[in-house]
Amino acid sequence: MQEYRNDPRVQEDADVIVKIQSSPGAHELEGRVIPCHSTDVSTSGMQLSVETDAPVGTLLELEIMFSQTQHKFRHMGNVVWNREAKNDSRFNDRNRHIGIRFDTASNPQFQSWRSQVADLLRNNATA
Repeated sequence: MQEYRNDPRVQEDADVIVKIQSSPGAHELEGRVIPCHSTDVSTSGMQLSVETDAPVGTLLELEIMFSQTQHKFRHMGNVVWNREAKNDSRFNDRNRHIGIRFDTASNPQFQSWRSQVADLLRNNATA
């Protein structure tokens, strides 16, 4: 698989609640709330394992909770790719993976998010 991210990623299973804000071509999804999990994260985005297909261009509001902290992070992001999940036994109830790119420019939590991801990368490197 070709790497498109500019930022390093780390595998992380965080609980994520997604609210679909807008979905061009799939308006029936708008307003829907979907619980899901991350499979990896970076400073500028994440990959999610989901039950529902979200078309490229879908705008999402995300609430992310890492297991090692009680802090909740909120992001707005767009689906930049989606695909069928294959051979992923960690999330057998979810059949899609979607790639999210965050809107970091307007996020007041971005600095604390960047710090959290840096900690995850450091911890992963020493494990």
